[in-house]
Amino acid sequence: MPVILFVVSIAAYIATLAPSITTGDAGELCASAVTLGIAHSPGYPLFSLVGKIFTVIIPWGDLAYRINAASAVFACSSAVILYFLLLKAGEIFQNSVNDDGLSRATVKTAAFITALSFVMTKSVWQSGVQTEVFTLNIFFALLIAYAILRDNLLLASFLFGLGLGNHHTLVFISPVFLYPVIRSKALNIKTVLTALAVFALGFSVYLYLPARSFNNPQLDWGNTESLKALWRVISRADYGTLSLTVGEKIQRNFGTLSAQASRFFTALGRQYTLIGLITGTAGLYFISRKRPLFLTLAALTFVLSGPAFLLLANMPFNAEAEGVLERFYVFINLGWSFALFAGLIYLASLKKIFISAGAAVVIVLLLNAPSNSMRGSYLAYDYGSNLLKTMKPGAVLFMDGGDDTFYSLAYLCFARNKRPDLELHDRGGLVFKNVYGKDFRALSKEEKESRRRKVESGYLGVKPVYFSTFNKTVMGQPALVSDGILYRPADKSGINAFHAYSLRNIYGGAINDYRSNALAPIYPYFAALYSANPLPYWRYCHLKWSYVPWIKTNVKAELLAGAFDSFSGNRYAQAERFYKEINRIYPDEPSAFLNLGVVYEKIGKEKEALDCYARVSEIDPKNTDSYYNTAVIWWKKADWEKAAFNLRRVLAVNPSDERARHFLPVAEQNIKQKK
Repeated sequence: MPVILFVVSIAAYIATLAPSITTGDAGELCASAVTLGIAHSPGYPLFSLVGKIFTVIIPWGDLAYRINAASAVFACSSAVILYFLLLKAGEIFQNSVNDDGLSRATVKTAAFITALSFVMTKSVWQSGVQTEVFTLNIFFALLIAYAILRDNLLLASFLFGLGLGNHHTLVFISPVFLYPVIRSKALNIKTVLTALAVFALGFSVYLYLPARSFNNPQLDWGNTESLKALWRVISRADYGTLSLTVGEKIQRNFGTLSAQASRFFTALGRQYTLIGLITGTAGLYFISRKRPLFLTLAALTFVLSGPAFLLLANMPFNAEAEGVLERFYVFINLGWSFALFAGLIYLASLKKIFISAGAAVVIVLLLNAPSNSMRGSYLAYDYGSNLLKTMKPGAVLFMDGGDDTFYSLAYLCFARNKRPDLELHDRGGLVFKNVYGKDFRALSKEEKESRRRKVESGYLGVKPVYFSTFNKTVMGQPALVSDGILYRPADKSGINAFHAYSLRNIYGGAINDYRSNALAPIYPYFAALYSANPLPYWRYCHLKWSYVPWIKTNVKAELLAGAFDSFSGNRYAQAERFYKEINRIYPDEPSAFLNLGVVYEKIGKEKEALDCYARVSEIDPKNTDSYYNTAVIWWKKADWEKAAFNLRRVLAVNPSDERARHFLPVAEQNIKQKK
């Protein structure tokens, strides 16, 4: 059975394996492995070393493909270890179900179904077909658990220390270390001290960071040549030790507690299907009744890696956060696999239900193969290549955020040695060579921006300068101009680089993960800047990727800027089209309705203008401009009652409004004269 398990799973993984780098951290991790560099906190020394080995022992394919294959091997090997671990756990409570005992064949079948289900879950499968640290993390977690179950505490301790050199979430496996302690009912100080010593030996893999940093690799996150810098990287100080990203956090209260719990069970059902969720719940009931020690500790691991982890991470509820969390469900899936196994054992006496439940889970998960496939995914590779195609020889690129920009270029330029003529800098001074000074990280926000502009302006006239940014005024005035998917200072030497781009995976084919969907719209977004009619491009971006935060923000900004530019140039028909598009996409944006009303006034459509101002008042009852503009229209019609009514509404919101205070007495006087 273990051979069949590995062959089936590895065949599925190789068939769906990504051909090169993917979005997110993959490019950086691949570059770090190939060049033996230092990736972002906590540095991932073990992954870099293991990845390097796979680039050597696999003699074919793109370098990133070889490291992707490493993820697949560790995922499928984890399934095999899980199978043997479940067999061992099954022995512990084999006679707990009924007086006749539980057959070995049934335990093997339940273990096989569980292990195959685990390796076919969405998060595990997606992590196993691209470069990610999570399948190696699970591999170590299962090795540790198996060593504990075989009473080899010292091996488990060493693997625990070594495994933390790959990912810190391995701490979720720590409850299994209580297994030998509880069983022995006594602590042997010598054993504990020896275990701590071999743990430290394994954890010493982090000495890789200063050892490599002193050699100045191209990727040298945190420059870990001092103890302070080393600890800063290991402890993830730039992120927050318990934070997954540097982004938004939400308040912890009962409301978010219940919402995070709901998110957890929804995700679990999505990973294991409804049948797997029900079967696992039955397994938890069985564990609570029989209380086999090892499975009880495994259940505690599940609680730590699941609900407790989500509460600690406390991520917001949006598509971006779900995209981040998807990878971390791998450990949750491992915890639930023990519940699923216990559930199948519990249902073993009901053979038809047992077989049906197990078969249904596996079949449904296998049907998920198309949505988990990364085969033919060149999005990140093409993005990095297109960036390189955009820049002139000897250019310098300043990157204003964006992991896909950082890491795709790190892979292509450092691991693949493409475009050595280029000079690459991130404006945070973390990923690439820092040209902003050794004190840059300690500066205030305003001081950093001043330093950036001073340093970057020094390159003007010396080298071709490019920016990867959405902020056209990042250099001040005049604003930057677009050049393909980059920006550059305005000059007459640029060309439209789009003709040279590879656009695979953009307009055709399915993109299944959030991070890819957050990158893909970069092309239609920038293509709009070259079009005489950008509206169809921005409409397409919104319709297809409205859940991507940067699309919502930037498309609105471009539409508002285009509308204002058209209005300022007295191109009222074009301004009307822009504002109508904004109102259609963003129906609760009061400024667009207000400005459209002004456009209608300019072209003599007063009824339409009044409708726009009324809509503004519905959205924002405290918007005095809508009341005042309405009053002006009625003033022109000499309808003094309606003019006065709207001027009073202005003063009700803002009693000091000079316009209303000046004109209201005039309107009231006209009302008296009319009477």
